[in-house]
Amino acid sequence: MKKNIFHTISALVLAACIMMLGFAGCSGNQSYSFGPQENVSEISSEYQAKLQERLNAAGVAPVGVSFYGYNATFDDQGRLTVEGFFRNRTGETITNLECDITIRVENITVAYGHFSLPEEDFGTLESGDSRPWTLIFGSDDVINRGQDMSNYQVMVECNYTKA
Repeated sequence: MKKNIFHTISALVLAACIMMLGFAGCSGNQSYSFGPQENVSEISSEYQAKLQERLNAAGVAPVGVSFYGYNATFDDQGRLTVEGFFRNRTGETITNLECDITIRVENITVAYGHFSLPEEDFGTLESGDSRPWTLIFGSDDVINRGQDMSNYQVMVECNYTKA
């Protein structure tokens, strides 16, 4: 009896992994790809391994299009740079993203911007895949400078075209 319960629970966990991540094995690497403007042969294997570590640390992406940021810094000209991944869990291959993105620390809006990511720059992004990307908020898009960016939230609203 215990063996059957174990197998039933294992099957349920495996089914949940497949539904949430799109593949069998929750502990496996999540996938990412570069856009058409990147020459992958010029990107070091060390940097690619670091990207994979960061993506795996992000956990399961929420349903829809999201952005997981792993580094945010202000420069001396008042711009905010946020490095991270666009993540696609829409169930569709997508392209031509039009995104409104807000960066917040606690309840304070730090920056807001609209980002157009056409296919020629961004490419297509398959469901379950992520794309490394750097967002740059111009000084006019930064509302509250000087916030501690060690713990921030990224809020995304995106429209896209099915590829």
